[in-house]
Amino acid sequence: MATRRSQEEVRSALLEAGAKLIVRQGFERTNSNQIARLAGVGIGTFYRHFPDKAALLEALEQALVAVLRERSRAGVDAHADLETQVRALIGVALDLAEERPEAYRVVAAEAASASPRRRRPGSLRLSTRPIADRLAALQAAGTLDPRIDPTVAAKAFEAMQSGVIAWWLEDPARAKRSAVHETLVRLHPALATRWSDGSAVGAESAQHLEGGVDQHAGTGPQRR
Repeated sequence: MATRRSQEEVRSALLEAGAKLIVRQGFERTNSNQIARLAGVGIGTFYRHFPDKAALLEALEQALVAVLRERSRAGVDAHADLETQVRALIGVALDLAEERPEAYRVVAAEAASASPRRRRPGSLRLSTRPIADRLAALQAAGTLDPRIDPTVAAKAFEAMQSGVIAWWLEDPARAKRSAVHETLVRLHPALATRWSDGSAVGAESAQHLEGGVDQHAGTGPQRR
């Protein structure tokens, strides 16, 4: 006799099925019936968890961002030097991408979209504001090239990082993980555009060295 799954297990199965299908055939070609079938549940069960596939996509992003935020806070020594912190934060992103490759690729593609799907007010999402704020602080301290725009640099790095990791996940034989990690570390604007070696940053800004988490009460997505 099959063991009855908990509601949380069913929800996780739906999220995993949705991620796999969206990666395989795209968001537009994926429907709720396909997701439910792959997850091994009826369509009614799907709708008890999500009103539509767009809500499932948002839930995927919410879950990934929440884990990234938690691990970034727990996995970085706030008193370490700048490069060590950057290396640790990028390592966190790579670890999560390897654990949840389909979800990471789906979220990366959505973040890169010129017309992201509408999100509910107050939803968590990847944001480049924390890294931009930290770059501005380093710039004000005289340790970062004053010719760069922190907002542009943060946006460029986040797009590059998520795009490169998603590209690598498609075929890990393209490059060694260590090569992906080291290259992203070297290209992080806090290191690539610094004017001096710098020292440890404060505990409150450790998570700002990489794309952070933002929470908005607006009625729709705010692009950066």
